[in-house]
Amino acid sequence: MVDMDSVLEEFVQERRIPIFGIASADGFEHALPGWHPKQLMPRCKSVVVFGRPFVEYPLHVDEDTHIADQSWWIANEPIYRGVAGWRGELVNLFDEFGLGAANFGGFWITSEPTFSYRLAQYEAGLGVFGRFGVCLNPDFGCYYYVGVLLTEAELTPSDKDRLMDFEPCKGCSLCAEVCPVKAIDVSKAPAEGYNRELCMRFILKVRQQYERDARYRFDSVKICSRCFTVCPWAKNKMNRGTSSNTA
Repeated sequence: MVDMDSVLEEFVQERRIPIFGIASADGFEHALPGWHPKQLMPRCKSVVVFGRPFVEYPLHVDEDTHIADQSWWIANEPIYRGVAGWRGELVNLFDEFGLGAANFGGFWITSEPTFSYRLAQYEAGLGVFGRFGVCLNPDFGCYYYVGVLLTEAELTPSDKDRLMDFEPCKGCSLCAEVCPVKAIDVSKAPAEGYNRELCMRFILKVRQQYERDARYRFDSVKICSRCFTVCPWAKNKMNRGTSSNTA
């Protein structure tokens, strides 16, 4: 029987993938009803998370429209394409060995429940829950992008306990202070204080208000993102996003 752990390790090293982790599908106890990996893919044994940091580029948000400038998205478009390319390669790799793999969810702009990439990253030992609905990575903060695959391959999970003492949000409430709809409750732990429904409803409202405006293409702009821009952990780490790993 092929050693898929070794196969994946070689894949990651050859492509210099800077963000990579594996979670057991037996975990995910905090998944929303209907969105547990084994409910989405009954034969799922592992969840693979892979990604790369964004390139450093200013993200400016218009205070009146709540829409961020398109130039940030254009600068980071190769990051999205690169992760999508790895996802396709991984699906083909698992298929070569007769192992199914599937992609679910992602950061969809919807107030409805969905598969949580934030939870997948946490379960794969890549970060901890941040206050504003993200997973904060010790190397890249929130300044990175990931893809996620569910697979039938039984892989060795990454060690998520190594981040037990990592508390990037401790003593900080900047994201809550700039949130226009008060979707962040700092009286609660970061894993519980983010109101995703409230946040997404606001973003959908802005999108609906300006979707007929020819100045904006909503497949290539960010809405609001104020929490993202003020996170001190991201600001401290974003220079790493210009490393050769993003080329």
